[in-house]
Amino acid sequence: PDFLGLVDLAVIGEGEEAICEVVTGLRADGDLRGIPGVAFLSDGAQVVFTPRRPLEQLDRLPFPQYDRQMVQNAYTERVLPLLMSRGCKGKCTFCDARFFQARYRSRTAQNVFDEILHHVRTTGTTHFTFNDLAINWNLKELERLCDLIIEEEDLTIWWNASATIRKGMTKRLFEKMRVAGCAPGGTESIFGARGGSLVFGLESGSSKVLERMGKYYRVPEAEAVLKRAHQAGIPTWINLIVGFPGEGEHEFQETIGFLRRNVSNITEIATLSLCYVPQFAELGLSPERFGIELPDEEFMLDWHSGKGSGYQTRKLRAVRLIRELEALGKRPLATNLDYAPDDGEAVGLAEPDELHGQDATETGIQKQILLVMPPPWEDVAPPLGLGYLESYLTHHGVQVTIVDANLVSLETVPEQDRELWQYEFIDKWNDRRLFQRFAKGKLALALDRCLEEILRVQAPIVGFSVNQVNRLFVAELIQ
Repeated sequence: PDFLGLVDLAVIGEGEEAICEVVTGLRADGDLRGIPGVAFLSDGAQVVFTPRRPLEQLDRLPFPQYDRQMVQNAYTERVLPLLMSRGCKGKCTFCDARFFQARYRSRTAQNVFDEILHHVRTTGTTHFTFNDLAINWNLKELERLCDLIIEEEDLTIWWNASATIRKGMTKRLFEKMRVAGCAPGGTESIFGARGGSLVFGLESGSSKVLERMGKYYRVPEAEAVLKRAHQAGIPTWINLIVGFPGEGEHEFQETIGFLRRNVSNITEIATLSLCYVPQFAELGLSPERFGIELPDEEFMLDWHSGKGSGYQTRKLRAVRLIRELEALGKRPLATNLDYAPDDGEAVGLAEPDELHGQDATETGIQKQILLVMPPPWEDVAPPLGLGYLESYLTHHGVQVTIVDANLVSLETVPEQDRELWQYEFIDKWNDRRLFQRFAKGKLALALDRCLEEILRVQAPIVGFSVNQVNRLFVAELIQ
């Protein structure tokens, strides 16, 4: 509803093929109604949308292309994003990835390895971060990738990734991962850690809570996997969620006991989060199943259960856990705990020099599109999604310009206001009342600068990367 009357259409889901067909359709006769994956208003009122089948062969996508100077100077860390898979096999009830992403598909290890070599040779980068929801759903391809990296004698890289707890994560596989680059060291920081690491979405130390979360594993498997990873020499980070529906004092104490028992196998606590209820996660779609009531407003931390467990109760419990972790020497690196209800020059991606799949001359498309990456987003590495879009569209004959409005905004706001990009403040962008104040204050100059960069390009088609967090900023910018 934020964009009704503001935009011509929306591409929902993976956008490479759909956006390319939009450009083609506009060049031909302007009829976009038959394009799967494109939503638009019919007769000014009814939303028409036909879902699109996801890309099956991810190896056919051209590699994202990055300019060496951009990698070295534009971002805070000299690290490039990679993607081994799309989608997720998990069914976590607090996560909305299944709603927004298609089913799980994996690239081949050879294709990922070829991309790594390409980036090392063209940008000099030796530090990478995998953006997969979990890198270890396809253990065969993960192990094969490690073998390829190890066998390349002149290649030394470091990488980090998110992972899920799985019995198939053997000591032998962990050792290969360490030798292949998931290990401490290197010359650059990857999201605050020197060298590589593995971040497990553990979330709780209570088997009862893990079951309600929809996790495939229980506490014994989690303890065994963390121990094997640590023994193999891999820095092991974990994420924690406090206050999930059904977590009482007993379950909370189980998590504390888990952390005490396994502290020697845990390198860092990556995030500690109060349970947030995304609108399109199972928690948000079926709150009655979990015995919770959601607020009328958009602030989805402020839910409560029939037993009287409200935001303040969960917040106090999270403070207790932080103090416990501090006593163990494991203070969380990021938390959303500080967020509570409120009372009172553009960088472009390089032209690709290596293409895969269909040749651009087959389509004959000669159109221009501007792709905009709005804030808030991490400024540690180039945006991977736009990298894929740019390479695919350019490969099919579309002239692409990218405005990284996130970097433009960061360069514009005063240093003290950059805290809005930190994890504990990120949901403030999604609070309508707060954002209206920001748009007239902290972010006013950033909005003006972003608008200048967009208008400077004078592209006939402008596309914005939109998600739940940045939608208010994008709507304001379009207006």
